[in-house]
Amino acid sequence: MFWRKRRSLEDFQAEIESHLALEADEVRDTAPCADPDAAARRSFGNLTAAEESWSEHGRWMFLDHLGRELRHGLRQIKRRPAIFSVVRAVLLRPLRYKDPSRLAMLFSDNPARELHEGRVSLLNFADWRARNHSFEDMAAYIGQTFLLRTGGVPERLRSARVSANFWPLLGVEPLLGRVFTPDEESRGERLAVLSYALWQQQFGGSPAVLGQSLFMDDRTYVVIGVMPPSFHFPFADTKVWEPVTAHPYWAARDRKSPRDDCIWLVLGRLKAGVTWAGAQEEMNEIASSLRSQYPEPGCR
Repeated sequence: MFWRKRRSLEDFQAEIESHLALEADEVRDTAPCADPDAAARRSFGNLTAAEESWSEHGRWMFLDHLGRELRHGLRQIKRRPAIFSVVRAVLLRPLRYKDPSRLAMLFSDNPARELHEGRVSLLNFADWRARNHSFEDMAAYIGQTFLLRTGGVPERLRSARVSANFWPLLGVEPLLGRVFTPDEESRGERLAVLSYALWQQQFGGSPAVLGQSLFMDDRTYVVIGVMPPSFHFPFADTKVWEPVTAHPYWAARDRKSPRDDCIWLVLGRLKAGVTWAGAQEEMNEIASSLRSQYPEPGCR
């Protein structure tokens, strides 16, 4: 006799987000449109109904209660127009990050378009990071997919494009090798940090993986590190972490994207001694300043 613990709602939602990101990438590649993320969500259907169906088939009462508390907190935040929302890292506390109680997700908020918990443009991210005094640092990231080419049938997998400060912000270290530096990111070097699972699958867990080539689509990356088996952030199915500048989208789209092109996710670490309310107040002020300086409609 054996039993398996039921997936958490967080895992279920991560799977949905993973599916949507894959779908959006395929839309970009095969049928370009103004908003591939929205097209992917339309294709998927009713997200709320999917989550409710999951809940109706047996959920942990603890997670149900916790989810209600988080939703209540978000509703309190949303009552004020802002370009920023905080979700405390309650669900991250079991994970081995440095002081996870000070980690927060930062979101765009456009009440005029009923957009809450939205993604962020790189230009807004740069202003948030430069103007705030509440956070030690902020990191941007986004999911992509790629075809892993090994000589056999290519396999579609997920990568996370992350800014170089992603690692020290989380306070995580690789199991093997190292992660990429800000200088390497600025040069757009094609470096890959592997998940433990991909290391085992493709390289047999050999320490000699460092310095070897990884073929992603038509690009060649150099493997410089391997993460511990418990680390998957930001997506449950992350197989590779790469610099944001290494992907062809950087030159073709990202570095010149307008302020309303909100496709990035942002993670921040609150400074010691700063309260969540204080951080929210400061970010509201930054949002107000940005709206005055850039009066265009905002995130689309």
